[in-house]
Amino acid sequence: MGLECLVRLSKEQRRKFLPICPEFVHRDHVAWRSAKRREGKNERVDARGVELGWLIQPDRETIYIYRAGQTEPEKRTGITKLAGEGPVNGFELDLTDIWASL
Repeated sequence: MGLECLVRLSKEQRRKFLPICPEFVHRDHVAWRSAKRREGKNERVDARGVELGWLIQPDRETIYIYRAGQTEPEKRTGITKLAGEGPVNGFELDLTDIWASL
């Protein structure tokens, strides 16, 4: 979410609860959630304007990558690094400490 989002709002809008959404979200889950619940979350995230979301499940060493406009997340397992894209392009998440913590 860059400064350009705020510039587009009127002065009155900026004084109230901001009607903006982050471009990137992540969530860590230790407990497994059903695919149906994950799909519901993806629809809500996409509808709010999030470009990229990472659902991290450390106990399964699994990451689900949600992208705006895609109906199904990409499932990644057996990786030790996750490269950012879109709003977090250039960022790299080292997963070794996350996987080792369980």
